[in-house]
Amino acid sequence: MEIKDKNKKGMLLASELLKIVLSLIGIVLLIYLLVSIYYARVDGEKLLQAKATLEKISQSVEVLNVNSSYVGEIFDVTPSNWVLFSYTGSRQKPNSCFGEDCVCICDEVGSFQLFSSVEEKQLKECSSKGACVRISNLKDFGKITIKDVEDGSTNLKIRKDGKWVEVISA
Repeated sequence: MEIKDKNKKGMLLASELLKIVLSLIGIVLLIYLLVSIYYARVDGEKLLQAKATLEKISQSVEVLNVNSSYVGEIFDVTPSNWVLFSYTGSRQKPNSCFGEDCVCICDEVGSFQLFSSVEEKQLKECSSKGACVRISNLKDFGKITIKDVEDGSTNLKIRKDGKWVEVISA
């Protein structure tokens, strides 16, 4: 009789443990889903901000094509903590540039990469999760980190330098 009671208690313990484990797995999956939705929304908002900034740059370049002495100024560039990159010359460019010079805004990848170079990884980041605008005769500026308003914000100047369009941090 004593052996039957021990078997029942062991089966009860195993079934309760299984319920607890399944509940924990469900809670972890729910948290993962909520965090994924949150970051998808935040990234979507930042992409919209990046596109708005690039639209301002594009408008300034259009004015420059008509009036080469014009100096366009863009204040409080967004999204903060993202980076402006120039892709010029024969350098490999994001897909949306179609082989032309362009300015892209995207999140900066870390400096440690296992299977590809930082430049390749950054190119993929700008192609898939960033925004770009094609600009003919763009002068290479490398990268400009967009600072948060609390850190002094980032302002840009767009001007002509001979035949080149220059984008500089102001």
